[in-house]
Amino acid sequence: MRLGLLIPGAALSLAGVALTAEFDLIGPQFPDAPVEWVGWIVLLLGLFLMRLAAARGS
Repeated sequence: MRLGLLIPGAALSLAGVALTAEFDLIGPQFPDAPVEWVGWIVLLLGLFLMRLAAARGS
């Protein structure tokens, strides 16, 4: 596993979760603010980098 991709991927994923977090109990919602869209993009990019790091490590 390559830490050069794993650590930035984990950091991006955590940042994406922080950007998409809504503190209400309504349930899942479609992103309606631009910052939520950015959060989802950052989250998915971080997950992709972590998957890439795992694939290159094996």
